Amino acid sequence: MRGRFIVIDGPIASGKTTIKYMIKELIKEPSIAITQSPYALLTYAITKALATLITKDKKVKEIYPLTYLEMAKPQLLAKILKLLIAMDLLQSIVIATASKIMNLMGINVLIEDYLPTIILDHIEYARLYMEDHELDRDRAIKALYKLSLTLMNMLTPIAIYVHANTKTRLSRSINRGYRIVNPDILHDNLRSKALLTVMRLSMGNNVHVINNNGPLSETRRQLIDIVAKND
Repeated sequence: MRGRFIVIDGPIASGKTTIKYMIKELIKEPSIAITQSPYALLTYAITKALATLITKDKKVKEIYPLTYLEMAKPQLLAKILKLLIAMDLLQSIVIATASKIMNLMGINVLIEDYLPTIILDHIEYARLYMEDHELDRDRAIKALYKLSLTLMNMLTPIAIYVHANTKTRLSRSINRGYRIVNPDILHDNLRSKALLTVMRLSMGNNVHVINNNGPLSETRRQLIDIVAKND
């Protein structure tokens, strides 16, 4: 039996990780659960190295490195942003290729914060740190986006958007000890709608919206229905 490729996306603290492992439990087949956040892995290593070189302040070094560059060296961030975007996309391509192999082996891949979230973050950073249409004019970057989206859709993704209101997300953030609990940071309604739009544009109509405001038993019921429909 061929494995499935399941993408879980949604705002910060909406419960994506909980749902990812709940799905893994429900499908009861060989599965791997991973996360690819925007500006992570190799891009994180690059920005971390730069932040470490720029400052010797240990407290500053504890800040997420991309955030530090935004605050301390925005001009430097603008210069390396294309490189960071390219690294993100190359990582997505590697993940999609590996996922295809695992799916053919009958292994399900559950991935959190994948390409739709990454695309949205790229758009937002490009608006802040690039000249108008600079990203659109870069042929290499456009080719990487096209290849990433093509590979993702060849996997026939099952997409799950996790919805939770700001009050619920803020409460969860405080309970889990997140460093930042400002409601404005927790992806406002405009960004949440934009993410859902990007998911639908990039993955077609197979996007399921999960309401994760209530008890986990209700969330589980919704997931059981989705899993059953995609057997």
